[in-house]
Amino acid sequence: YCDYYGRKMREGLDYSLTTLFLKNIRLLTVPNMGGGLCSPCFLVKLYHTKIYTSKPVENVKKGQEHIDCPLEKPLPICGDVKVEFFHQKFNKKEKLCHFWFNTFFIQGDSL
Repeated sequence: YCDYYGRKMREGLDYSLTTLFLKNIRLLTVPNMGGGLCSPCFLVKLYHTKIYTSKPVENVKKGQEHIDCPLEKPLPICGDVKVEFFHQKFNKKEKLCHFWFNTFFIQGDSL
């Protein structure tokens, strides 16, 4: 967020809520979970409120360069967005990572 604020100040940007549609998340590397492949799933939160939970991505193969995690339909998002990734193993979820972004600062069609 320091980067966002710094950019806003440097460029004299007038902040406004910007709605985008999330259609897919691509992981550029395939996590290795203790010798086994990952079955990633994720959730999306707006301002700490959960608005979407994905199903685990199945059929991940060894040697894949990336994993696409498509949403069933485009998800409208606006403002502060948190994405949390998990590895689904049986009925347990193991947290992999999370990241935040603000839709106002997204340029083009990818983050």
